[in-house]
Amino acid sequence: MSETTHHTAGDSRSAAPAVIAILLAVGAVALMLFSFINGVNAALDGSGDGAGIYIPLFFVGAGVAVLAAIIGIVGIVRRNHRILSSLAVLIALIPGIGILVLRLANS
Repeated sequence: MSETTHHTAGDSRSAAPAVIAILLAVGAVALMLFSFINGVNAALDGSGDGAGIYIPLFFVGAGVAVLAAIIGIVGIVRRNHRILSSLAVLIALIPGIGILVLRLANS
């Protein structure tokens, strides 16, 4: 007799969490970049409008980047599409690396 293998739902793992993490990371980077550039521009403009709305937008983007990194790390630990999960973590770390580079450049 030949043995048959039974596939369960847990055998095939979906790439959806890793893809969602990548999309969140890209969106977070875009939001943080947009709010940083426009916030600095508004703060230095001198027209009196200020950067009031851009500061919360930056922190929302930072929160989404952290969420994307967490989802990516969970995917790496669970060995679920490790390359996509690693890509999500790397994309989510871009703003943090940029802030670190700016900080070191101004020291």
